[in-house]
Amino acid sequence: MANSQHLKILQENVNDWNRWRKYSYIEPELSNADLSYGDLRDANLSLNAVATGKRFYQPNS
Repeated sequence: MANSQHLKILQENVNDWNRWRKYSYIEPELSNADLSYGDLRDANLSLNAVATGKRFYQPNS
């Protein structure tokens, strides 16, 4: 089920959503959300790689 706070950010302003995505370590939860209400062409809806609560990262070489 979609997180109501995440949906609120997305619904209010795509630029705010993208800024939140850029600086947030939270994986957005939008499952089963109705996203047909607005223009989301510029919204960052990509998924971060997360497994069992851990982020994948590349160690410094």
